Amino acid sequence: MLAAERGHGVLDLERAAAGVQHHVVAEEHRDDLIADELVDVAVVPAHDVGLALEYLHTISRRHAVCFLVSDFLAADYEKPLRITKQRHDIIPISIVDEREMRLPRLGLIMLQDLETGEFILVDTASASVRQQYQQRRAAAVAQRQQLFRGLGLDAIELRTDEPYIGPLMRFFRQRERRR
Repeated sequence: MLAAERGHGVLDLERAAAGVQHHVVAEEHRDDLIADELVDVAVVPAHDVGLALEYLHTISRRHAVCFLVSDFLAADYEKPLRITKQRHDIIPISIVDEREMRLPRLGLIMLQDLETGEFILVDTASASVRQQYQQRRAAAVAQRQQLFRGLGLDAIELRTDEPYIGPLMRFFRQRERRR
């Protein structure tokens, strides 16, 4: 998640990703230090979007534009998103990897849930298993899109198999036209 907050000559930047939390407060006329002076502090697990939003809501009292970059595969982020949206302009950027939308036909494979550590044996040779997986993933994407629309969020969807410049440029042009 990236959050930029500007007020009275001060710019704050927060970045929570890959299990690491970065927070920089730039003094007046020091906006250029952001890229050079981020310090790692382990706070937010990479898969916990809700915790990142709660942290943002706790530390940032002034209105900020926040880019929330995630695959949004995590659960239980709706309530923190609703709460944080009341104070900040949240712009979710969904990263969609086409390879995660379908199970390849590989036969029996052992998978581990990274959040619970639980292992499960999956028969990817089964057409019904692959179809159920694809349907669940499509339903999760539709549910995420519906949530963002329902909250009135301007969301961006980026695909790992396509250039990201086009969707980002369209987003910023649309926002500029609305102002």
